[in-house]
Amino acid sequence: MKKKPKKHGRRNAAPAGSAPRRRYIPRRAPLPGWKDALAAVVGGAGSAVISGLAVNQKIVKPTTSAAIMIAGGGAAALLTEGTTRVVGNSVASAGAGQLALSLMAKRAIAEETEAQERRAAAEKAAAEKLAAEKAAAEKLSAERAAQAAAQRPQSDRGGGFVTSMFRDAMNELGELGEPDWRDADLAGADVYDLEDLAA
Repeated sequence: MKKKPKKHGRRNAAPAGSAPRRRYIPRRAPLPGWKDALAAVVGGAGSAVISGLAVNQKIVKPTTSAAIMIAGGGAAALLTEGTTRVVGNSVASAGAGQLALSLMAKRAIAEETEAQERRAAAEKAAAEKLAAEKAAAEKLSAERAAQAAAQRPQSDRGGGFVTSMFRDAMNELGELGEPDWRDADLAGADVYDLEDLAA
């Protein structure tokens, strides 16, 4: 007995007897008149210039000026018709753009200020570290000089070692007397090198 082949229908096929689907194609709106186009340009550019002058003269803040433009332009677009609505739309659009730019500029200024503060803190820390190292080096040098001075031999009557040596020699010669020290045997006498003593 032969098997009948199965018929496979197309997926997502419309059921029998239903109308085919139609794709929605947006219709192109008619072009505005030249008066409306000119009003949009004048409204957007004029409101941007007036807002910029107000901000430049520090009458209002950039965000405040942008909020006023958005609110005024939006109200005009909602409550009026014709050319006035076109002008309101352009003013609101210009205000939205100005608000975005002012927020971006404010953020950039805050980041730059923070970077400057970080650089100033790093420079201050480096200067303090250098000053501390310099003070430590000066203190170490002073301690070494004091230690070297303390290690030099001193006579019991004050003065340096060379001075005390000459004083002791003069005392010995004075005790001998002139005839004695002229005939004295100096073979076993101590001989000092003045350059080594000065060093």
